[in-house]
Amino acid sequence: MDLRPWQLWTADGKPSDVTEEVMRVLESVLARDPRTGRFCYGDRPTIADICLVAHLTSAKMLCDSDPAPYPTARRILDACMQIDAFASEHPLRQAGAQTAAPI
Repeated sequence: MDLRPWQLWTADGKPSDVTEEVMRVLESVLARDPRTGRFCYGDRPTIADICLVAHLTSAKMLCDSDPAPYPTARRILDACMQIDAFASEHPLRQAGAQTAAPI
C-alpha cells in the first residue's frame, strides 16, 4: 500500500515536499482552468471550495503555512470567507477555540 499521499507533513509539523507540490499543482489548475470563477468551479461555491478552505485553514492553523504563494487559491479562500456559512464555521470562531485571528 502506498502511504506517500498521506505523508503531507513532517514530524516537526512542516509541510513535506509533496505538500508544496500538491499546492503548486492545485494553484496551476485553478489559475489556468477557464471554469474557475469566483470559486473553484464557477461563481457559486461547491464541495471543491469546502475542501480548499479546509485544506488552507488546516495548513495555516497547524503549520503556519501562508497561502500567499498561491494567489488563485487565496482569492477563492477570501471569497469563501465572505460567506457567513464559511466564516461562522471557521475553527477559530468556535467556542473554546484558541484566540488567534482567522485567515
